[in-house]
Amino acid sequence: MPKPTTIYFSYAWGDQNETGESREQIINDLYDTLKNRGYDLRRDKMDLGYKGLISEFMQEIGEGNLVIVAISDKYLKSPYCMFELYEIYRNSKLDKAEFVKRIFPIHVESINFNDPLVLDEYLGYWEEKKTAWSNLISKRMDQIGPELFAEHDKVKQISAKFGDLAAFIKDMNALTPFLLIENDFEKLVIAIETRLVELKIQI
Repeated sequence: MPKPTTIYFSYAWGDQNETGESREQIINDLYDTLKNRGYDLRRDKMDLGYKGLISEFMQEIGEGNLVIVAISDKYLKSPYCMFELYEIYRNSKLDKAEFVKRIFPIHVESINFNDPLVLDEYLGYWEEKKTAWSNLISKRMDQIGPELFAEHDKVKQISAKFGDLAAFIKDMNALTPFLLIENDFEKLVIAIETRLVELKIQI
């Protein structure tokens, strides 16, 4: 069970195909800034030990009250990342206002959700993933155990709710890397402090 005031990081790891500043370097810098300020942080690379269960960590993030969500193409196509985002939404009782309170989105890559062709690409991507899993289940029913059935369900949930999640993120004034790093992440820190005050009053 996560602490109500723990800050989580939901992001896609960097890779060799990136151009410009690494999206993970931005997360590293932000993590260091928040750590130096004394916040209670949880991040997979720091807190998920050897043989730790990724599924349990994803569920923990999904229950978090303060989750920094780093939006990138890799994030939007990752079943791990998108399930974390879906779990945050589900634990917000599928309520947009509550979901928006709990996430702090930053655009580490530019994704134009105002373009219907861009949105169609992602919706199509998850539709294809759902179909692939459904075909596998039908073909290998006798060989598929509960764990893989659960993966199938995750992809179905992501496919069904991707449009809602994308619309919510589009509607929020998320920070670009340039605005994010100004004054040592001041804008994001102020937003976190505002949420922490709200949570402490509730507790």
